Amino acid sequence: MRMVKNYKSQFVAVIIFVVCMAFAWLYPLKSVNVTLLMEFSGAEDGASAELLIDRGNGEELLARATVFSQQAQFRFDPLYYNFEKIGIRVSETGRTPALETVRAYSGEYDISKDSLICESVIGSQMQSQQQGVFYFELDSRTTDQLYNAVHQNYTIRWVLTGIFSIVFLMALLYMSKQRQKDWNKLLRYGLLIFCGIIVIYVLFNSDFNREEALNPVRLSETAVTSDDAENLPESEPELRGISLNQPIKQRFTTVFEKIQNLKLYFQPSKIEVSEEAQEKINGVIGVRLLNEDSQIVSSGVFSALEIQTTGYLELKVRESQSRLGENYSIEIVPLSGNFPADLQILAERGSFEDAQMLTVGEKAETDMVLRCDIGYAGTSRIPQIRTLVLIGLFLLLIFTVAYRKLHIKSETAALFIYLGMFAYSVGQVIFYMMYVGNTPDEAAHVSYIAYLMQTGKIIPDFSQMQMLSISGSTAAFVDGTVNQLGHPPLYYLVMTLCKPIEIIGENSFLIHFTRLRLFSAAFGLLALAIAFYIGYTRITKKQPALHLLYSAIITSVPMFLYNLCGVNNDTFALLGCVLFFLGILRVCEEKRNYATYFLIAGGLVIAVLSKVTAGMLIGLTAIIYVIWYCIKHKSIKLICCKQFLISLPVYLVAVGYFVIVYLEFHTLQPDLSSINPEYYQASPFFVNFEDRTVMSMFDYSLLYWKNFFDTWTAVASHTSLYKLDHWTSYDRILTLLIFFVPILLFFVRKSKKYIAMLIGFYVSLAVVVWMQFQRAFETYFYVAGYTGAYQTRYYLCVLPILAFIAVYLLQMLTERKEKPSAESERCHEGMIILSPNRVAVTISIVASIGLLYSGFVYFLFNYFGY
Repeated sequence: MRMVKNYKSQFVAVIIFVVCMAFAWLYPLKSVNVTLLMEFSGAEDGASAELLIDRGNGEELLARATVFSQQAQFRFDPLYYNFEKIGIRVSETGRTPALETVRAYSGEYDISKDSLICESVIGSQMQSQQQGVFYFELDSRTTDQLYNAVHQNYTIRWVLTGIFSIVFLMALLYMSKQRQKDWNKLLRYGLLIFCGIIVIYVLFNSDFNREEALNPVRLSETAVTSDDAENLPESEPELRGISLNQPIKQRFTTVFEKIQNLKLYFQPSKIEVSEEAQEKINGVIGVRLLNEDSQIVSSGVFSALEIQTTGYLELKVRESQSRLGENYSIEIVPLSGNFPADLQILAERGSFEDAQMLTVGEKAETDMVLRCDIGYAGTSRIPQIRTLVLIGLFLLLIFTVAYRKLHIKSETAALFIYLGMFAYSVGQVIFYMMYVGNTPDEAAHVSYIAYLMQTGKIIPDFSQMQMLSISGSTAAFVDGTVNQLGHPPLYYLVMTLCKPIEIIGENSFLIHFTRLRLFSAAFGLLALAIAFYIGYTRITKKQPALHLLYSAIITSVPMFLYNLCGVNNDTFALLGCVLFFLGILRVCEEKRNYATYFLIAGGLVIAVLSKVTAGMLIGLTAIIYVIWYCIKHKSIKLICCKQFLISLPVYLVAVGYFVIVYLEFHTLQPDLSSINPEYYQASPFFVNFEDRTVMSMFDYSLLYWKNFFDTWTAVASHTSLYKLDHWTSYDRILTLLIFFVPILLFFVRKSKKYIAMLIGFYVSLAVVVWMQFQRAFETYFYVAGYTGAYQTRYYLCVLPILAFIAVYLLQMLTERKEKPSAESERCHEGMIILSPNRVAVTISIVASIGLLYSGFVYFLFNYFGY
């Protein structure tokens, strides 16, 4: 009887749920505050547009609007929701317009929370034309879409569906056979889910840390520094009116995220206007907001009479995607009609840090900014991202230490560590791409790709390769310029496969930066995945802490993941180096099959045809190891085998390229001085003799090595974050030690499997680093007086090898077996015996914490205030 009763209760619950869902989806809930936005092509600013509605008894005029920025916007009266046809009439335009797109928005229009409920691409021509009046009628498909959109309020329906579904599931669980047990489980997991939802809501959707952004930001307040304010001339007026008889443009940089509205202030006419004169004031002003690519973000048309009455206008911004630090511009354009005699827009004193150049007509106002309040929907996401990163890393550390208590095998724990660190790395690349950018020489790398796509060449003529002038997403080659990059073309040829650049004219290009950066980053992340695979398969799985340290070292050098977010050949250099490293590890493990030799050949050729420095480094490593092997084993079978001979053609690709380049430029890698000496001497890389800084050899050496290691612990690019603390500070010392820990290899038994190869690598690294110093030294003293060329990012491609060395040395400590003695067994109560294994794990955990902080965490807490 109890079971039957229980089923009856469940049946009743299902009936109630079905009734509630029917109510949610069948009850006539219409959209509110509907606005129609019509987009034209060919319509002139100031043209008149009328919205006509046919409800079955002929067309009626619903609303009028002025066309501005190819758009006309109409409020939709709910009394006309039951329409049959919609027409648009455009007049007072000197060109023939075409209706392209119709969008419908719904929401609280006056506080800019509209949501797009319908969009239809028309692309149609007019239905009729008579005496300069153009008439369009929406087709049946678009009309039906609009009709359904205004008669369905899906937001409320989905909210009701969610509420009814949660209540229904809870009721079913409560009425189940094992009611008490399931109910307790529901309470536990439900509480966790609820707390998680609250945390996410607080971090991303509440007013947490957003008080400043919710208040409008005045351009002059963000632009004038305290020093500027003190130095303003007293004779200059604080406010000034600017006549509205010509276009006005103000550029600015966002200080928060998601622009919500713009409020521009005016000086109303001081002349008393009679009621009769007011009727003749029919002038309108167009205002638009444009992003750095000159694309219209929002636009609106405002009545001069309304501005005269209120003293301001407010432009709402729908669906804003603006981010912190982006460049935007405001344009104010007087349209048709009569204006009050002396109505003026207000400007005030300001510098040009966040509020940039104000242009009135053709005249630049160098010391004024518009009196404009900018409202933002939210502040930067940086505080929330900081919180999530700290929580994630804290959980990962706890998991590494306590995996046994969670009854997880050490192999599985190591795998989860790599998955977590890979997700963390992907998040960093996306963050850098969205919020920072400006990776080293990105414009030069993009110019290289554009040159190859334009000419169709495989090996470029470096002397003819020019630099692009990039404005937003469009670009053109600049005559008389020379691209300083003389790198081999492999990376750039592969980048052309994603079609990142469209040739839209003889010397005009459209660049898809996002596509290009993502495609480039994919190769870097693939290399990182291979590096993590090497760690997972070659480092002992008995101690997950070692795997955490290995992944932390790789991701802790600030430039490593930052470099992956832009367009540069370091991603391919990294890929080539990890492939080579995997191959040579297999050689040390006696796995000398075809796959091993092709990994070495492929990695070496990819590296050397992407960046010569990377190729030299791993090429020298291979040579040293082969020499050592042949001497020790008194055999040349390592290179006199069919596997090596069959892989030889891969090497010939690189050899052929360098032969061609050497015959033309008499150097293996052309630089600016060999490509175009005259251009080189006029470039920033060459300092005239009389202008050179005089330093002794000792002073220059100190300066070089200081800068060298500073760039290893910093983000050093067009956007930079240098750590100004002493090299022994906690945020630098561990990162610097990555370079010096391999010295311990010379004090380890050489019988260990990888030691000889790793020593060969470190010797190669020292040789290449010294060659870089020697070349910089000679360039400064004997050639150009240039103090640069000290970047350490050339060695980021071998960071996984350096990380492997550090962890491999610690792993050898965990493998030490000490014979127990009677004295060691007699321990005082409560004493902790520090075995080599515990020491290694402790070092790994402590070092991982320090490295994780000195990398991305340090950047998050310091960059945006730097």
